[in-house]
Amino acid sequence: MKIKLLNAKLLILALIFVVAIMNMTVSSIDLIDYNTAAFVSDLQGTEVVVGLQENMELLQNTACALAEDRDIVRNLMEIASQGYSLKNIDSISNSIHNYYNVISNLDFVDSITVISLAGQFIIGDDYFIENYDVQHWFDDGVVDEQDGFLIEVFEHASNGEKTISAAKVVINPDTNEPLGIVMVKMYLEELLFKLQNDYRIADVDIFLEFDRGGLYLIDNELVEADNTTIDFSSLYDREAVQVLNYTIPGSSNRLVFVVDLNSLNQHEQVANNRQYFVNRIFILTLRIGAVILLALVLVARPIIKALSSMINVAQELGDDYTEYQVGIDKLVETAKFIEENLHKKIKHLVYYDETTGLANRKMLKTFYNKYMEKDEPFVVMLLDIKRFKRINDLYGEAIGNRVLIDITDRLLSSLSALSADFIRYNGDEFLIFCELNKIPTTIEECFEKQVNEAFFKPLLYADTKPIQVDFNAVAIVCPTHVSDEDDMIKKLYILLGQKKSMNDSTPLVFSCDLYAKYTRAEVIKDCLRMAIHSGEFVVNYQPMIDHNKKICKAEALIRWNSKQLGFVSPGEFIYIAEKTRMIIDLGYWIIEKVASDLEVMITQGRAVQISINASPIQLMEHDFVNYTKRILDRHGIDYKYICIEITEGILLEERSIAKHNIKAFQDLGIAIALDDFGTGYSSFSYLKEYNLDVLKIDKIFIDNASEKDYAIIGIMSQVADILDMQIVLEGIETQEQFDKVSKYGLIQGYYFSKPLVWNDFNNLLMTN
Repeated sequence: MKIKLLNAKLLILALIFVVAIMNMTVSSIDLIDYNTAAFVSDLQGTEVVVGLQENMELLQNTACALAEDRDIVRNLMEIASQGYSLKNIDSISNSIHNYYNVISNLDFVDSITVISLAGQFIIGDDYFIENYDVQHWFDDGVVDEQDGFLIEVFEHASNGEKTISAAKVVINPDTNEPLGIVMVKMYLEELLFKLQNDYRIADVDIFLEFDRGGLYLIDNELVEADNTTIDFSSLYDREAVQVLNYTIPGSSNRLVFVVDLNSLNQHEQVANNRQYFVNRIFILTLRIGAVILLALVLVARPIIKALSSMINVAQELGDDYTEYQVGIDKLVETAKFIEENLHKKIKHLVYYDETTGLANRKMLKTFYNKYMEKDEPFVVMLLDIKRFKRINDLYGEAIGNRVLIDITDRLLSSLSALSADFIRYNGDEFLIFCELNKIPTTIEECFEKQVNEAFFKPLLYADTKPIQVDFNAVAIVCPTHVSDEDDMIKKLYILLGQKKSMNDSTPLVFSCDLYAKYTRAEVIKDCLRMAIHSGEFVVNYQPMIDHNKKICKAEALIRWNSKQLGFVSPGEFIYIAEKTRMIIDLGYWIIEKVASDLEVMITQGRAVQISINASPIQLMEHDFVNYTKRILDRHGIDYKYICIEITEGILLEERSIAKHNIKAFQDLGIAIALDDFGTGYSSFSYLKEYNLDVLKIDKIFIDNASEKDYAIIGIMSQVADILDMQIVLEGIETQEQFDKVSKYGLIQGYYFSKPLVWNDFNNLLMTN
């Protein structure tokens, strides 16, 4: 059968079209593969380096903790003054060994060493090297490094392997002179293998270059070199690699990742994503090719349908796709749009929250820089949803997501006039950026009118109870009160921590005074660590007298004169000591001091009962009673000379261990006093339940007392008599007050005596 020339020409034309389309498709896929792989590779590299930075910071924190270890500091002080002994070496080695147990889960820590500057030796967990000279890298400037510092690459003293270390100088607390150096090390070989393992989505060669050479991990083999000027273009002549350059945080060392993009494309998630689009594009290409062939024989109209399908794919990649008039001439433009916008779709998935559609925390720096470039002050507000975890727990994650979406919608609507930008920063936290001049009133009033009022009505769902949404809100004005975005976030979270202890809906706005209180609290926290051992605390004694003004008892009161801060009131440091649990050591120090002073009074034959305030934190310690008993027994103190003062808060919590300790003290013969009665719930029921010994009536009944107040004191005295409790009235300052209430019980206050140092109190006992 003879084929007509016309048919042959049509066939040739169709083949040309098919080849052109396939070539275009393959080229587009190759370009998409490369751009996508390079983008994902860069994201992964940044994630690995951020993880390395966090590990470096953790190394420095570990070094700082070791540098403040009491045993290490004490031994280095002894070595500096007396020379070292085997006892010192064993003690330091044991301290190091203890820290190994703590950091055993940190796979990047390989070695901990302590260097004595005076003894010129270095000691690790299982080695000791004398005549070790640190002058080749030790600089006096590092003494002032508060957060530790990184030591550039050098050879490990015990095995010669190259390491990078976080270090902290150990300071003599008495002289502020350097005693030694603590170093937390990791071997460069293990670091490279760890980085390679962290870069989990592709095959990667890693190059670590430092001043005296480099260490390279190439094809899973380690290579050392003295040359630090590698030409990567000659070393890797294939196109499918990407070179990523970084600097190790805190050092000048250069870190280079050479990523095999082909292996990245073979990663399961990347490959699945790629395969999806490749399949769609190939299917569409085949359809278009088939339509072209059919159009040459029949008509061109089916091509339009196939092209419409390709446009649908383009629209899936971005809302900014232009709806072209459908035609064959738009095929190239559509394919080009897919090529250019695939990486944008991936970027959106990375930088935007899937649930709310808001930017996520990775956009913080972008937003911050955007507002900084305007050169105008702006406000950043952090909203923390109260009790959001309870919503998830009660109704499930699906309802929790619906709540987040509705909160987002209300915020966007209520703050639309401010042209604000929003970030879903954490699961239940939102950041709001807006220019300060867009806020018509104060920040507090703006929040009340545009946020609180928007959430006055609860969220309603068919399958839940009405959900009332409230926020812990804090705000800061930038750049007035911040130096960069990290400083901003730090200060916002400081505010949030304080806001959560308040019970109101007004936002807490950053101020210098507020921050000064926080920083002072942090300084107090740091000073407290050494205050006990440096002799900064003293115990004062305030007498308790009867109606004849005879001293019957006294209360031990802690006072602190800090070398750095001067006098610090108990109202400031007791709360911090309780929050950090340093109150436990401080409480035992007070008991030890009181027992020592009582021992002197007993020897002189004029001992009186001493009241000691016990923190709720200490009262819930399992060994509190036994530890106290050992201190008293060591000084030979009869238990009747001790009274433990507690607050009613510990009774309201109804902790079983607290009840047990109170009963155990009473079984020993130690009295229990309830302090500040009348300032809280003041329930008589737990006076009966706990069978307490002493009731101390707070000074609020004495200050500006009326006849009604004195009558109330009389009634409380009658109740105390019924319960066989002794009354102590606090805050007595005038003769009139003394005359009115001395008949009810013992008197404590400035009327008779202020709190006295030990020598003055002892002299007062002699003359009383």
